[in-house]
Amino acid sequence: MDNPLPEAGALALDSSIARNQLNWIPVWNTEEVVEKTASWYRDFYAHPGSARAITLAQIDGWRAGIQE
Repeated sequence: MDNPLPEAGALALDSSIARNQLNWIPVWNTEEVVEKTASWYRDFYAHPGSARAITLAQIDGWRAGIQE
């Protein structure tokens, strides 16, 4: 069977250019991103009709982190 996702091995995020050229710093570190992602999925599967509210709450948390 052919690989249904042949590009999967090439997909990666690299923020080094933004960090080096723009002095950009991410709001959440890797551990926080994993925790937030897992939390989103837990909340979504517990309350699928609340996906919009769950997402907006996480965006609000992220935006609050920008202002710190």
